[in-house]
Amino acid sequence: MNRKSIVTLAFVVAACGGGDSGTTAPTSTVAPTTPATTAPPATSTSTTTTPSTTTTVAPDPLDAERALARSLLLVLDDFVDGWTATDPDAEDDEFDYSQLEGCELITALQADESHLVEEPSSTFSFGEAEFEQEVRLYPAAADAASFVDAWTDESVLTCVREAFELLAADVVDAGSFGEVDGYETSTTGEIDEFDGFKLVSFKAILTVTSGAEVTEVFVTNRTMQRGRAAARLAFVNVGEDFAGQDEFIVAIAGKFEAAGF
Repeated sequence: MNRKSIVTLAFVVAACGGGDSGTTAPTSTVAPTTPATTAPPATSTSTTTTPSTTTTVAPDPLDAERALARSLLLVLDDFVDGWTATDPDAEDDEFDYSQLEGCELITALQADESHLVEEPSSTFSFGEAEFEQEVRLYPAAADAASFVDAWTDESVLTCVREAFELLAADVVDAGSFGEVDGYETSTTGEIDEFDGFKLVSFKAILTVTSGAEVTEVFVTNRTMQRGRAAARLAFVNVGEDFAGQDEFIVAIAGKFEAAGF
């Protein structure tokens, strides 16, 4: 685990798939007949005809939903020069909240599969700064709102704080900061609304002291929702808070509006 993977508030990816089926018409055989005469029986030829068949693959009804979700993601062209993009890491592990007492709600939120589709962005980097995004589409606005509202429960922030402390300890113990004299963690949460969007934010800071050197790692996870769409935004930076987060939110809000949400 590296120091940029201190806390994860990721949605669980739900796999959606479809199948196709084909039908084959049965073959028919014409049996030979024998005339009722004393002469040698006439020879007849039987033919077997197999009609050609066509297998039609039905389109996945969720393909349009996936395309709509992807339209809400930032792409490299949305960033200024200097940013780079890589494929998201499919091996990233989520923190197992079920190991913490009193964290039944957030454990259920991790396992929630009420959404129709989920699409991740690339991982965007600039120096020590890193940004990722995930978008979920739900059957109805009420479903998306219910999911986001659950993240505002008081127990969720308590569990996030406990998880962050454990993960921070793991990172320090793994030697990611070399010889460490001490470290502190801080976690806060807030709720906001703007232009019909609901915005839930969690910010965590790890402060590590090593001799005269003090290093701070900032992790902010935000979930913004309007209509039946919800987007998770993950901002990570080392040394200072991730600059320009509001600009990212405004850019994504523009994509929501362009898509009709």
